Amino acid sequence: MVNRKELNPDSSPQAAFGARLRRLREERGWIQDHLASLVGCTGRHISAIETGRKPPTLPFARRTDTALGLVASSDSFEREWREM
Repeated sequence: MVNRKELNPDSSPQAAFGARLRRLREERGWIQDHLASLVGCTGRHISAIETGRKPPTLPFARRTDTALGLVASSDSFEREWREM
């Protein structure tokens, strides 16, 4: 992996969101572009959220839940977004 930025999920809620997004994506064996195609954005946008350069939005959190099968679960990104 080229230029892989290490994440510090303890630095902020936004960083924790991004680190968790990366972990779940990688557990599925997906590259950023694949998740992006499911969520309706670009791989660059996924990268920016994973590394904390951009904050996630509520619509993004909802689309991510759909892509990862987390809708209405206690582990949903929407729930995490609302807690941020």
